[in-house]
Amino acid sequence: MSKLLLLAVLAAVVWFWWKGKAKRLGDAGPARDAARLLGVRDDAGADDIRAAWRRKVAALRPDATGDAATLQSLTEARDLLLARATGRPLQ
Repeated sequence: MSKLLLLAVLAAVVWFWWKGKAKRLGDAGPARDAARLLGVRDDAGADDIRAAWRRKVAALRPDATGDAATLQSLTEARDLLLARATGRPLQ
């Protein structure tokens, strides 16, 4: 009986640990992808994020290439990272 109880407690601990790990990894996913897209660190400041966005947009030249989808992705990445860096909600 005690082995069964120990196994149940161990299973509960593992389940809660796994659930918490999945939640932590899920929360960081979009921000990590946005940081990679802009080429900045995950903990970059607002000035670094804005500078990286300007560099990427200047290199892309959406007015010349007509690639509006990439510009939209870069802008969404910038907005997400700025909201995270400044603590302001996304608008």
